[in-house]
Amino acid sequence: NNVPVVNLRGFPTIAVAEWATMMVLTLARKIPLIAKANWKMNYDTQRGIELKGRTAGIIGLGRIGTAISENMHGLGMKVQYWSRNSTDLRFSKVSLEKLMSSSDIILLAIAKNTDTKKLITDTMLKSMKKDAMFVSVVHEIYNHDLLLKMAGNGKIYGYGFEEQKGKFLKYKGNVWGGPELAWYTTESVKKNAKQWVEGILNAAQDKFPNRVN
Repeated sequence: NNVPVVNLRGFPTIAVAEWATMMVLTLARKIPLIAKANWKMNYDTQRGIELKGRTAGIIGLGRIGTAISENMHGLGMKVQYWSRNSTDLRFSKVSLEKLMSSSDIILLAIAKNTDTKKLITDTMLKSMKKDAMFVSVVHEIYNHDLLLKMAGNGKIYGYGFEEQKGKFLKYKGNVWGGPELAWYTTESVKKNAKQWVEGILNAAQDKFPNRVN
């Protein structure tokens, strides 16, 4: 019916990137295992790792992927990435297969759509190093159940993702299944509200700079 459809862009970028960084740090220090042990120290199972000098592999280099890359670099990590369209000379661009098999921490930050739904294959997941972590801020682009099994059986170091089921303490292994709050900060809400107002004012003047249809 020729009704303009617009979206709001970029307001949660920093919030989501910092949430992903939090998941990386949480898994690195095995906080899920500590929580499941009722915070009782166990030197045999709770020894974490340091991130400095390790390799982070970023899948997707849009706004959020770029912000995550900057955070990982700020932690002293080497950063490599895979992207279909973007290039950033500050970091190393590699094939998706090489990223999956050579990264210590893999962070998925690519848009979910019909083109990317089956982007990460089971073969790629099984190629991950035993001491690698997989952290995702999107869903349905990879085999979630396989990663849960790999983390639970010690085939990878850890797995972090968002969910609404509240099973954080029920997962086996070093698994962070946190609430879907990555975007939700005071700053992102303010940016979101500002963009809503700007969008309405633009529409009143028959302007649609963020039109998607």
